[in-house]
Formats: sequence, structure tokens, C-alpha cells
Amino acid sequence: IEAKLKKSIGYQIFDRGQAGVRGATGRVGGVRKSFDSKSAELARTSTTDPAYAAIKADADQLEKDLDQAEKDFDKAKSDFEAEMKASGVNDNMRELYTSMQTKRK
Repeated sequence: IEAKLKKSIGYQIFDRGQAGVRGATGRVGGVRKSFDSKSAELARTSTTDPAYAAIKADADQLEKDLDQAEKDFDKAKSDFEAEMKASGVNDNMRELYTSMQTKRK
């Protein structure tokens, strides 16, 4: 039964959508980790240190990257929800598909 379900259009749409959301989640996590690291480095650096300006510029850029990654994540989630609704994948089917994915890990 599970093999047949995995070949279904609904599961394939769900799996593809989940992959997009997981990718966006990973991107937010990676950028957040970099931003937190750079912010900590900035906090340890004196404003009179010659490297301060470069560290501050990096931290500012990472903050912008984090904002963009969070926007991309929100878009991926809303796109996923819209695709699930449009394709008729209901909550029960999603729960089943999620349990199938969890089982394979």
C-alpha cells in the first residue's frame, strides 16, 4: 500500500512541496547561525579596532540575508499550503504522508 501511495500524484506534490519548505528552513538556519556568530564577534570587538568596520559590514549584510531568508521561508510555506489546497491534498492525507516520510528516516 505504501509503495502505491508513494507513486500517487498527491504524495509526489506533497513531497516536492515539503522539500521546498525544508530547503528554506535549512537556509534560515544556516544564515541565522552565521549572523549569530558574526554578531558575537562584533560584540567582542572594540569600536576602535581596525577590523570593526569590516565585521560590522558583514554583520549588517548577514542581517539582510537573514531577513530575506525568512521572507523566502514564509513564501515557501504559503506556496506549499496553496499547492496542497489546490491539489486537494487534505489534512488526513498530509498526516499520512508525513508519517510515511518519518518512517523512512
